[in-house]
This record gives sequence, structure tokens and C-alpha cells, in this order.
Amino acid sequence: MLRLPNKQEIVWELYLKGKKITEIAQELGISKQAVSLYLKYARAKIMDIFVALANVMDLDIIKMNAEKGILIGIIRQTNERIFIFYIPKKGPLAIYSRVLDSEIKENSNCRAVIEFYSNLLNIREKDPKKVLLKILSFAEVV
Repeated sequence: MLRLPNKQEIVWELYLKGKKITEIAQELGISKQAVSLYLKYARAKIMDIFVALANVMDLDIIKMNAEKGILIGIIRQTNERIFIFYIPKKGPLAIYSRVLDSEIKENSNCRAVIEFYSNLLNIREKDPKKVLLKILSFAEVV
């Protein structure tokens, strides 16, 4: 399955949103050591998910960041750039570079990535294409 176990996903999402390990432990009523273990296992699982997707999709991996849940790759057959984001409660979502030439609002993966990352990155832009470009730029530099 290409999803984190529930507790790992909760801990990873809180950490991704900037919460400290001690804050997460307090909020969830678990030890700091448990939080650290959940984070360690979540990162490893995200790496496994990304590697499996890269194999299935025949991608050359350009960048993989399990800490942020982002993979950037190139599809070998078409040489198209692809961004894969692990979104809590949704799992990995792929955005192909060609989507920038189409109607972004109608793409459910784009909508989910925009919703999650615009909050995470505090993007207040209204134009979905500009928001997505900022998110993809973020992915390139993390």
C-alpha cells in the first residue's frame, strides 16, 4: 500500500507543519521517543513509496526529499518532468509538467497539492497556476 500507517502520517504531518517533537508528543499524549520513532519510520516508508513509484513509472529520480514528502523525476520514455508530493490523508499525488499548459483547477491532484501546500507555505495568491508554480519552485529548492 502506498500510504503511511495512520499514526506515522499524523506525526509526520504535524512535524511537516512546523511542530516540534515535544509539542507533537504533548498533543498526541505519547513520548518524545515514540514521536521520533514514528518520524523515522515515516521517512523510511515515504522513501520506499517514492522508489516504488519511480520503478513503476520508469522515472529517473532528480530529487527525493522524504522529510518534505517530495520527489522530482523525469519520465524516461517522454523526458517529461514529474513532481510527486506525499499529501497526508491522500498519499502520493503526481503532477506532470504538462499540466501547466492546461486548466489547473480541473486537475484533482493539482487542487489537493495547492490546498495543502498553499496553507503550509502561507501562499496567499489566488491564481491557481501562480500558486502551483510557487509550490513547484519550493519543491525544486528543498
